[in-house]
Amino acid sequence: MRIDNTKSNQAVKTIDFSVYDLPLPNPFCTLLSSLTQFLSVCQKAKRVDKPFLNILFISMLLISPFRGTLTGQTLILHEKVSVKGEDLQLGQLLQQARGIDPKILKMRIGETPPIGNKRKWTRGMVDKFLKKHYHGTIAWDGDGPKACIVDRPGRWVEEKTVLLMIEKSLRRLTKGEGKASVEELNQFQSFAIPAGPSDIVVDLPSSTLSNPWAVATIHFEEDGDRVITKNIRFRWSWVRPAWRSNDSAKSGAYLNASKFEAIMVDVLKESRDLYLDGQFPIDMQLTRSISPGSLLTRSQFRPRVLIRQGDPVVVHYRDGGVKISISAVAMRDGARNEIIPARNNKSRKLLSVRVIDERNVAYAN
Repeated sequence: MRIDNTKSNQAVKTIDFSVYDLPLPNPFCTLLSSLTQFLSVCQKAKRVDKPFLNILFISMLLISPFRGTLTGQTLILHEKVSVKGEDLQLGQLLQQARGIDPKILKMRIGETPPIGNKRKWTRGMVDKFLKKHYHGTIAWDGDGPKACIVDRPGRWVEEKTVLLMIEKSLRRLTKGEGKASVEELNQFQSFAIPAGPSDIVVDLPSSTLSNPWAVATIHFEEDGDRVITKNIRFRWSWVRPAWRSNDSAKSGAYLNASKFEAIMVDVLKESRDLYLDGQFPIDMQLTRSISPGSLLTRSQFRPRVLIRQGDPVVVHYRDGGVKISISAVAMRDGARNEIIPARNNKSRKLLSVRVIDERNVAYAN
């Protein structure tokens, strides 16, 4: 086939597609301009009329699906993606980002949805971001998804779960003494945490041990990053053994276990000075009187004095197989196992001795 344009007196006209504000990259404007010139020669046109423009426009549409391939910068969205953390990067939305600088793909495009929620990101939203940070030509794959659903998986934490978390921390705080139980959570509302494995840290202030109401600070960490912190106010009880008097006793009287009974009480509702030991105190005497039904406190008794100042004592000394006993005088009152001074009757030297009973002491040096 031969094209003869010798009879045409006018120059062949071409179209500059940049003036039509078409959504095409510059290489396509050049391509279509060349196509215009070729068709004009074939038709020996004297001018370019409207039907001809329609032909070119249709050609443009037919080629447009391939423009990203030709320019080397084609984007394809994920249809759905699961994410972690608070920040969403551009690259997380794209399954293909040919020709885009990796630094741009790592840029923050926005926030991830709240834990347990989803959010839709459309091509238009991505385009808006790229206009600010990328000055090249971008093309979307015509067959790719029009939007990406960003999902931040989560699981709900219910009241029972939080209650068990706090009780576990209470057992550590109380060192396993007695029974610690959470009675209620104040105005608790369920909340979401990351769906995957997470580390849980529960902080309890030291003042918890002396108050029925306290606040637990619970931290949820994901991959080493703290993602959620909740402050939970709660009421708890701490049941421990105490000793209740069945009879009255005057100050100075020796404590007698037969006149007391062991009961379990919530110590957070009682005096902080309460004697809380499962073993009844021995060799003790009251510092003030006690009435029936009263709970024994630490300030109500002191060690029973076995030796008075000026009492004669026998000092026992043992070194290997050698045993020596000498006479001495107590220089101070002393209770069982208490260290007191005693004067050697023979040498008049002061010795440190440990009280054994009302008559005998052991050399303490």
